[in-house]
Order: sequence, then C-alpha cells, then structure tokens
Amino acid sequence: MTSWRKVKLGKVAEINPGGNLIPNKFVYIDLGSVVSGRLVKNSIIYRDKAPSRAQRLLSSGDVIFQIVRPYQRNNFLFNGDTDLPVVASTGYAQIRYKECPLFIYYALHLDGFVDAVLSKCTGSNYPAVTSSDLAEIYINMPTINEQLAIVEVIRDFDDYLDKVRAKLEATRQLKKGLSQQIFSGQIRFKDDDGRDFPDWESWRLGEVSDVYQPVTISKDIIKEGDYSVYGANGIIGKYTDYNHEYEQITIACRGTCGIVNFTKPKSWITGNSMIINLDNNRNIIKKFMYYELTSQNLKYLIGGSGIPQIIGSDLKKHKIYIPSLPEQQKIANFLSNIDELINSLEELLESAKLQKKWLLDNLVTGKIRLKEFRDE
Repeated sequence: MTSWRKVKLGKVAEINPGGNLIPNKFVYIDLGSVVSGRLVKNSIIYRDKAPSRAQRLLSSGDVIFQIVRPYQRNNFLFNGDTDLPVVASTGYAQIRYKECPLFIYYALHLDGFVDAVLSKCTGSNYPAVTSSDLAEIYINMPTINEQLAIVEVIRDFDDYLDKVRAKLEATRQLKKGLSQQIFSGQIRFKDDDGRDFPDWESWRLGEVSDVYQPVTISKDIIKEGDYSVYGANGIIGKYTDYNHEYEQITIACRGTCGIVNFTKPKSWITGNSMIINLDNNRNIIKKFMYYELTSQNLKYLIGGSGIPQIIGSDLKKHKIYIPSLPEQQKIANFLSNIDELINSLEELLESAKLQKKWLLDNLVTGKIRLKEFRDE
C-alpha cells in the first residue's frame, strides 16, 4: 500500500473557497434539503429574502459536508446540473477537490472519518464541528488513477441502488393509486364467476369494531423481552408480556396522529394508539379494514389545544364502507401481494446498502485493492 498516503483533508481539498458574490436568484440548500446524499427539497429564493446562512456558492464537483449533527451523514455532491446557481447554508462545509470529487465524497462517509469529526464536535443538542477542525482530519489517499478506478466500481453500485430505490418508490405509488381507486369505488372486483359483487354498505367504525385506548407502560421497562411493543408510529421496543394476543389495527392518537399500523400477534400496544379491534366481528377481514383506513385521511379527527390527539368518541363516528366478505378477501389479497413486493424491494435495498458500505469500508480505505493496483 505504498502508493497510499495519509493526509489532512485541508491539504488536498479547499475548504469553504468563497470569493464569489451571492447571485440575485438561486436554489438554496439548507440542513433539511439533503437526505442520504439526495436533494429532497428544492427552494428557489432571492438574495434580499435569503437567510444570513446562505453563503456557500457551489461549483460543479463541490461536496457539502454537514457540520451540524454530522452523524446524520446528509452530505451532497453537487454535479452542476441546474439552471440556476446553487447556494448552500453555512451549516455545511464546502469542500472542493477537483481531481476526483466523488472519491472525497465517499471518504467523508467512512466510519473512521465521521468518528474523527464527532470527536472534534462541541455542543450536546446540536453537536457541530468547525470548518478549521474539519480541515485537520486525516484521510487516506491513493494515486489519482486508483481513485478513479475505485469511484467507477462504487458508482456502478450507486446506479444499481438508484434503480432499486426507483422501483420501490414506483411500487409504493402504484399501491397508493390503486388503493385510492379501490376504496373510492372506481375499481370493483368481480366474483369467481365474473359477476358483480353487491354494493358496499356504510357503517360507523364504532358499530363494527371495539374502539379503545389501551393501558400504556413506562419507557424505562421497554428494553427486553420476546414481545413487540407498539407506539404511535410502529414498533418501539420489546417487553416481557403482551396485552393483545391477536394482530390488531391501531391508529396513532397522540403526537403524530392518524398513522395506521397493523400489529403482530402477541404484542403490547401502548396508549399512544387507539385500537380498532375486530376479534368479535366475523364479517370483516382485518387486513381489508387496515387497507381501507390506510387509504383515508384521518387528520380531520385531530383535536386538542396543546398536544394533538384523536379521542375515541370521535373515532367511533368515523364513516367506513364495507363490501361483502368475498370482495373484502379479494381486495385484501390483492393489496397484500403488492405489500409483499414492497417488502422484498425494501429488503433488497437494505442488503444493497450493506454491500455498498462494505465496498466503502474496504476500497476507500485501501484494505482491499483493485487487482490492477495490488503490486503498487
């Protein structure tokens, strides 16, 4: 590994180059604009309305590194593919390395580099590192030819990840669109003989299910156990006991209200959710009800002057539409099949992320060399 050298970031890259006037109109990147290397918010603003932190005028190939809460790793490589100039917040350090920007971008995501950054951070709630301290952190650098070769391998893997993400998002949108059409009556299923099913009937949620708020448990004891604990947004831990033997539909009733979940059997469901219990109703399939409630906007039920909440008496009055049992089963099976595809793509994506991390941890550190560079 004689061709690799350990150097300070500030010796190979320019940190916060500056010297350029902020344009009159530009795309602004703040700390909420980037998630996992992707630009998720595209705000166009004018200089006279811009926040004081809008200071980093980007050039193609610049990397912006999140210096506030850097453990989130929401960094971004700007490729210059915009019609307007792009300006980043001073919550990022602007890093300019012209030879191979993508290699530096990958190096900044290594665990060792992030750990070194965190060791220099100050502040507990919003830990931050200064740009000058960032410049002093060491990175391993091979020759430019090896940098380019490493980048080519990992970039191919990034392309694969993008394709999986795109397919996953397209499938989610497909399910959302089909659900809206099914539960609005635009799409109707037919029986096995090709005949129409009967019309759907209108009910109140409290007329067909037991709606109640269970007893919660202290966060201090949600640590260990064999049974999943469900809060408002899903599983929040494990516990040694369960309060519901069968799978249940829950609706978040505190904080982020209106989120619908479908629990595992033998789970503890906390008081942050209302339960729509159908155990005693043989005429409604739970998965069907789950999909119908998921397709609906339950935000209108939210009340409370302080903490947002949904109360049981209001939820019981919520109107639902129920088809015959055979049509319920067809709808539940149809949407469950799409969910299985979504779950498979999510697992594929997580597996691919781990493989990419392995590539980063080994190729970008020099632990494993590409064949053509092993003799250097």
